[in-house]
Amino acid sequence: MKMSPSEKIAQKLQEFLEKRGEETLETVRRTITEEQKSIECKEVKEALNYFINEYRLDNVRYSLPSTVCEVVEEKPEITKSVAVSLILINGAINVHSDIIRGFKSKCGKPTIYGKYGRDIALLVGDALLFKGLLLLHKTENLSKEKLSAVPALRGKIAIMPHKEQKTPRQEKIIETVQRLMEERGAKPVEMARKEILRGDIKNIEVQEVLNYFVKEWWEEILPFVLGPTVISLACEAVGGDPEITVPIAASIVLMGSGIEMHDDIIDSSKTKKSILTVFGEFGTNMALVAGRTLIVKGLTLLHEARRKGVPSEKMSLINDIVEKSFFEYGDAVGLALELRGNLDIAPEKYMHITRKKGSIIEGQVRIGAMVGGGTEGEIETLGRFGRILGTLLTIRGEFIDMFETEELHNRWANECLPLPILYALQSPEGKEQIIHTLEKETLRKKDVDTLVEVIYGTKQVESLKDTIQNLAEEANLMLLPLVQSESVESLKLFVSATVQAL
Repeated sequence: MKMSPSEKIAQKLQEFLEKRGEETLETVRRTITEEQKSIECKEVKEALNYFINEYRLDNVRYSLPSTVCEVVEEKPEITKSVAVSLILINGAINVHSDIIRGFKSKCGKPTIYGKYGRDIALLVGDALLFKGLLLLHKTENLSKEKLSAVPALRGKIAIMPHKEQKTPRQEKIIETVQRLMEERGAKPVEMARKEILRGDIKNIEVQEVLNYFVKEWWEEILPFVLGPTVISLACEAVGGDPEITVPIAASIVLMGSGIEMHDDIIDSSKTKKSILTVFGEFGTNMALVAGRTLIVKGLTLLHEARRKGVPSEKMSLINDIVEKSFFEYGDAVGLALELRGNLDIAPEKYMHITRKKGSIIEGQVRIGAMVGGGTEGEIETLGRFGRILGTLLTIRGEFIDMFETEELHNRWANECLPLPILYALQSPEGKEQIIHTLEKETLRKKDVDTLVEVIYGTKQVESLKDTIQNLAEEANLMLLPLVQSESVESLKLFVSATVQAL
């Protein structure tokens, strides 16, 4: 049947739109493929491959921005970047929504949730969300005259539960470090708190969840905010004004809190320090949405730092650092998932995961040095220091988990065992007693005390302690090329506090 002139025009338009849409989708594929190169977790890589090869989109819908842009004689490549960002963000929301709605298949094909399970789907959704939002912000930085504004982590130096009495010097180091974190972290934390409570969330249930988080968990965050502190100190160490880091540090508090909510889902952590987590109080769905909300708020606040004195060219580099550090952390979580329930893990394998988790502190230190106007050499030096400090902090957390009965029981049931236990399990003498204790239906304090004595008595854990001391010495050596100042001494103090009583 012969087509009418209008039908021919419609067909040509459809072909043009589909071609432009395919170009955009190909850019999405290239973007994700590039990110996969640095990912070690096999299931996350496979799930991302599944996303780019099996995910079906409306090509016409995503080609329209480019077409409109050409009509008004603008640059279509700019709107293509926006379209790519929207595809990634939309993909993240869809992946998360499949978890919430329990959709294991769509249109006769498994969803990522159905094919790879909740935890991998959650990590993939977070990765797409980070990439999409950061790419959107980059697009605005590249063409801010043409586009309007577009809308992990805290760490802690916890006192190690230990039978030995701390010396006055140890007490002084801990007190000084906590004071530093309270002083340097107060403004960013308050900015983050106000952002959570500002009341701009239309979903009442989500706002109630965030209100609970602020009410029940904020006091746990406030004294131990490490991220804002190291950002501030790194900025000052290279001669910068630490005040300019406040909005960036606040954004990282928000992102880190969101990531931790998602970590609690993955780890099935219903309580911590006898307080119900958001996951424990509200369940998977609300914890997922609330965590995602905090991640989006954090990335939005990071983007707005450009309007508060951070140059656009630096913001682009900061976006890259945030993306790299959180992607590496997510990859570490994925690798840990592969080891759950395995008692024969080579400690070096889990130590590798621990080092990858140090990427968050490394990223924060690099950002502080960059904002402070540090040279390439200073930024690199402080970055390497941050990686070691982040690794030491993660190891400290592994030791602390041995002393907390609830956390230890949860790690036995749902996660990998703490690193010192993995080392101690390499001891034939200690292995049987450790497993016998952990297999008890209820762990009591006396059981944990016995377990700790066995673990500390193994040669393998003594070797781990030597490794920790060597890392601490290496971290301090990293700082020698810098101009020695009060802020540099404070960074050294963090290393001393981190290895205390281990």
